[in-house]
Amino acid sequence: MARNKRNARPRKRITKVDNRFKISLIIIFVILCLLVTLLWYRNYQTDLLKISKNEETQNQISKIFENEDYNQISGEIYENKNSVINIIAFGNILYNHELYENIYENNTGIYLFYDYLNCVRKYISSADYSIANLGVNFSGDYLVKEGNSNAPEDLAIAIKNLGINFVNTATKYSNDEGTLGIIKTLEKLDSLKIEHTGTSRAKIENLTPVISDIRGIKVGFLSYTNEFNKKLENENSYMVNTIKKEKIIEDIKKIRENGAEAVIINLNGNKIPNIENELISNGANVILENNYNNNTGKIERLTNEKGENVLILHNTGNFIELAKDKNERFSLLYNIEITKNVDNNNIDVSNITYKIFYIHDKGEQEKNRYVLVDVEQEKERFEHNLSKNITDEEYKIIEERLKEF
Repeated sequence: MARNKRNARPRKRITKVDNRFKISLIIIFVILCLLVTLLWYRNYQTDLLKISKNEETQNQISKIFENEDYNQISGEIYENKNSVINIIAFGNILYNHELYENIYENNTGIYLFYDYLNCVRKYISSADYSIANLGVNFSGDYLVKEGNSNAPEDLAIAIKNLGINFVNTATKYSNDEGTLGIIKTLEKLDSLKIEHTGTSRAKIENLTPVISDIRGIKVGFLSYTNEFNKKLENENSYMVNTIKKEKIIEDIKKIRENGAEAVIINLNGNKIPNIENELISNGANVILENNYNNNTGKIERLTNEKGENVLILHNTGNFIELAKDKNERFSLLYNIEITKNVDNNNIDVSNITYKIFYIHDKGEQEKNRYVLVDVEQEKERFEHNLSKNITDEEYKIIEERLKEF
């Protein structure tokens, strides 16, 4: 019996320990609950403060917008801006036997057109879009011969690499290589993703308007010629656009109906009929004229019936060609600024600037004999005895010609 009593006493101590442990757990639980409650209450108060501040801020903003003076300022800040684009346009890229052979590199078998045209690259790269007048064919099987209009594909690649986006293909040289030459030329341009208008492979292509979206302004392009070295057969007459006033007016209307907001027309030929004003009256915004006599012409700024500023450029000259007369080796690169008014969608030729270029002949014995130079830049270098690209004779010619521009 004594053994049983001794065994009962430890059980009571264990029970007391268990009770203390339970009490401790309860205390800890209560403390935790209090802490959680305090944290929740603190966050709740913070949220209420945020809500209060937001409401106060919204009230302040509402009061500001009710103020008429602020609305006037706000209107100026958030007013929609007019759309403005810059388009570079320059003259004829033609075939010239002597010049082509001058830029041919025997070691590589490459025609260095890119190097020859390099001085225009910075102007092209700074513009939103650039167009040129293509007076050659890319028919393949290029042969060196006088009077040729078939150019090596190195020229097409150089045009692409310079950043030229678009070429006009309706010229007096369009059919020199026959209808197959027209087709192959357009295939080469398509393969390089260079846009074009003026010649067509099929009637459906001739009827398809060419419109480019240039930074939000849809510009339509049309191109025509009134001269041919080799006439087309009647059944193929659709392959080259010819200058016929009624047809051009019809094309302007059609391209407008298809979404063109501005229309640029290229006219090629030495005897372009006097139809510019009628084309302007019927929706042309810019008319570019290209002939082949190197006599670069004037700039005409006009206003159409809608009150829009429009432009006629008379002959941009030849970038790849060699006139015998040094006085005729000038060409112009135009920077045409076009603005679309957001209020009425009117299109204005808002500004026109230009750069003058000259083909310099370094002499028969010189490598890379012919060089295309930026006239103003080279004139300044010459006056500081830094230029090797123009002679005393050419400097005098340049000074005289600059008076005409």
